[in-house]
Amino acid sequence: MDKSQQEVLPLAAGKEIAKLAAGKGILNSSTLFYYKTGRSRPVRSQVQKLLDSPEEFPLLDWMIDGDYFLDSIVKVEEVNNKGEYDFVYNLTIAKTHCYIVNGGPLVKNCGCFQCIVAVLPTTNGVMVVNREFAGMTPSGMTFSTMAGMVGGGQQTPGFSGVGKFFLTSPKFISADGGFKRIVWMPKELKEELRDMIEKRAKEIGEPDFMGKIADETVATTEEEVLEFMQKVGHPALEMPPMF
Repeated sequence: MDKSQQEVLPLAAGKEIAKLAAGKGILNSSTLFYYKTGRSRPVRSQVQKLLDSPEEFPLLDWMIDGDYFLDSIVKVEEVNNKGEYDFVYNLTIAKTHCYIVNGGPLVKNCGCFQCIVAVLPTTNGVMVVNREFAGMTPSGMTFSTMAGMVGGGQQTPGFSGVGKFFLTSPKFISADGGFKRIVWMPKELKEELRDMIEKRAKEIGEPDFMGKIADETVATTEEEVLEFMQKVGHPALEMPPMF
């Protein structure tokens, strides 16, 4: 097994966490959303937070201590789905981590990205965190934790590694609404890109957009980001749902 997968638990563990009321007071709401919808698998450290709580969770105990393994796919066959299959499978091919961008080029995430873009479900937008930021983000994860989910070419729905100058490109997450989806980023990154952000904001008819992007001085949780967005009238609140 790839070492990067040794700390990752089955999807069932994430869904179990999402069902536990106690978990909602321990893990970030965004993290719980990803687990509940099967968009992300939990790592042992996240499960350990529940195991360290006063309640007992036998299933999670088994998952964190169990000798499970990821089985190899030996055959992939296309079938005509007549409604009997309700699941979408994310297949990973060893040493191959590529995907198609907007029906165009074949690309991948390497471990050299400067920033990570992550969906914050309740805000209807995305946060951006740069490699230099060592603090906790509104997603409930640090840059290093998220880098383990998207680095080395790994694909995790809702997360993407990008270059910081790509944030103001017209092609930035264009299929999901683009630049106006940015709701949070570290203050240092905002200041570094101030001129580029303000220029792009004027181009899209949002000249005061810079002041509508939350940072760690006004919001450190997803709930606080949403409150800030409502206060300043962030355009993402009026955009079509991302899910």
